[in-house]
Amino acid sequence: MNLQPKRVNFDEAWKTLKNSVEVLVNLQSLERRVWDDNFSDIYFLCVSIPEPHSKRLYRSLRECLEVHTSKIREVLCWNFGDNF
Repeated sequence: MNLQPKRVNFDEAWKTLKNSVEVLVNLQSLERRVWDDNFSDIYFLCVSIPEPHSKRLYRSLRECLEVHTSKIREVLCWNFGDNF
């Protein structure tokens, strides 16, 4: 694989990565090929030209995880009350 930085469409790459994150946080299995592709996508986002997308990737991942944990908190509060 050529590791030279290249232009990357963040929205397209994030769509795939977000799907994988959602699969993982829901404790579902992820195909090995998809896992490997995700690593490549992350690398190319972080070294993309003319400007890296690493900060945007971090913010998007953080937002995705915040949404996930908020949903879990809602379920816990529903089942155990607001004191949870």
